[in-house]
Amino acid sequence: MKKIGLVICYFHENYGSMLQAYATQHIFDQMGAANEAVYCRDPHMYMTMPKLQYYYHKLTNKDIFFDKIKRSKGKIFHKVFKTDFYADQKIRSMKFQEFSGRAFRVSREYHNREELIRDTENYSAFVVGSDQLWSPANIDNDFYTLTFVPDHIPKIAYATSFGTTSIPAYQHKKAKVFLQRFDHISVREASGKKLVKQLSGQDAEVVIDPTLMLKRADWESFRKETPSAEGKYIFCYFLGNNRNNREFALRLKEKTGYRIVALVHMDEFVPGDENFADVTPYDVGPEEFVDLVSRAEYVCTDSFHGTVFSIIFGRKFFTFNRFQENSTISTNTRIDSLLAMLSLENRRKTGDEDIEACMSENTDFDRAYEKLEQKQEEAGAYLKRALRCLCRTY
Repeated sequence: MKKIGLVICYFHENYGSMLQAYATQHIFDQMGAANEAVYCRDPHMYMTMPKLQYYYHKLTNKDIFFDKIKRSKGKIFHKVFKTDFYADQKIRSMKFQEFSGRAFRVSREYHNREELIRDTENYSAFVVGSDQLWSPANIDNDFYTLTFVPDHIPKIAYATSFGTTSIPAYQHKKAKVFLQRFDHISVREASGKKLVKQLSGQDAEVVIDPTLMLKRADWESFRKETPSAEGKYIFCYFLGNNRNNREFALRLKEKTGYRIVALVHMDEFVPGDENFADVTPYDVGPEEFVDLVSRAEYVCTDSFHGTVFSIIFGRKFFTFNRFQENSTISTNTRIDSLLAMLSLENRRKTGDEDIEACMSENTDFDRAYEKLEQKQEEAGAYLKRALRCLCRTY
């Protein structure tokens, strides 16, 4: 039987992206479905939109424009002047590349859209997911939309996210076309289900992120055997630069006496983070990331997957907003959806709260795990229905 082609973001140097891609492949392995990730260096290689038009849309969206400048300006300086930070970033990058090189089964490399189209007949179906693969930027680059896949080959979306509650008006027609070509659609958030219905008239199921489909024991065997940090610590994983979040962690440190271990300068260079934490390791790949979350006394994060792994390992965690609610690039909705689904809304914080009150709050993980088990069964049933047309095994 032909393999299933997984159109997943396994190459992006981001802990959440690599871990959800790893989990996606692991899920299909557990189901006994032959699969491989479609080799991709850069989704822009398969873009159908003229590049001039693509960059015009990016430059005219002020939130995207200023976000790009904010993220890149610090890193460009350090790259040009070859600072210690630049050397540290290379260490982190090597950890990602080393993990990606051994953790994923991939197809041959496709250098352009034409090569990709020619080889689609080698696959029994294509599955796209999870992560924010239907974000406005990714809709434009036309890789995760599966528009390169012929009509007769099944197309399945698993827990794919728009990452936002709306997409630009100029993309509505394109979204309608690519969504209506899917045979089965599932999304990660209720807002995504609503968007799919509004844009295409299609009904989508809401399922959990693939990282939540793996059991805690799976992730315990995945992490490093040797602890990545010694003693009791507060693990901080912030992608944004909100000072309130850091000050909350510092007050927590003062109250507990625990050290702060932080992964700093992930999406952008944040000058204030240079003196924020007690320990700032850079030799941290996906396995070490999972380990750091799993052994922490407390986790402070503005990350979706930072929240996910805190839940999986039953850590005391506090989740903060990364974006302003009115930002057009805000991805807060996916965290809201996750916490609401598991009745853990009380873990959402602003950073201004009283530390002692937060420390004394109860986190009902037993109830959360009961709900999670039900969601795992529902997601498994969705995948079996979606794959039933390929083989009687599922």
